[in-house]
Amino acid sequence: MFYLLRHHDWILNLAIIILSGAGLLMIMSVSPALFWQQLVWLIIAVLAIVAFSQVDWLAITNYRWMVFGSYALSLILLAA
Repeated sequence: MFYLLRHHDWILNLAIIILSGAGLLMIMSVSPALFWQQLVWLIIAVLAIVAFSQVDWLAITNYRWMVFGSYALSLILLAA
């Protein structure tokens, strides 16, 4: 547990929290209903960031077909 806490970029995480909070405050001033919707998506994004930060990406990069496949999928989704 402490290994995970020591190897995070806390300055970057703090900047993300501050910017996300400022964005949520601006959205709340416009539409309180939209604020709650964005808050849910922010929580989902934070959980995804935590989950993906636990993956050993070096092992995945050894499989070039997986890297190229995810790149191609990203391009197809971007074009759609």
